[in-house]
Amino acid sequence: MWSAIQWLAGMSLVLIMAGCSGTHAAGGDGPLDFEELARGSFSEVKDEQMLVIRDRDRFRSVWRQTGRSGDPPEVDFDSEMVVAAFVGERRTGGYSIRLREAEALGDEIHLRLRIEEPGRGCMVTQAHTQPWQIVKLPRVEGSAKFDVYRDTVDCD
Repeated sequence: MWSAIQWLAGMSLVLIMAGCSGTHAAGGDGPLDFEELARGSFSEVKDEQMLVIRDRDRFRSVWRQTGRSGDPPEVDFDSEMVVAAFVGERRTGGYSIRLREAEALGDEIHLRLRIEEPGRGCMVTQAHTQPWQIVKLPRVEGSAKFDVYRDTVDCD
């Protein structure tokens, strides 16, 4: 009897840990792990854009727009995809964008991004900037829904 209870408790723990791992099971719903490939404050992209990239040629094209030299980081597009987020041109520094959460839900991927804007008392560069971030995550087919929220950060 005791070993059956221990076995049940052990299996329950395994199932709980598997459900909380944050990895995406192919074709299933749930959170997606992601890895930042690059980010920066300057690019050729002047308008706000959120892109899902599922092929190497498009990734190379977007990578060139970041102003980075050389080839883009390696991505296995058979099992991975890329999300590129561009804030667009701003009149000063102090802006940033970050992917906070990615989740597969049915035939959609939901992406939650945060744009930080400088607030009261912030000393910022007096130059035009175009903040951006590129991440890779497990490949999910279907449409993407971007939830972008803005946060003003005060410095005083």
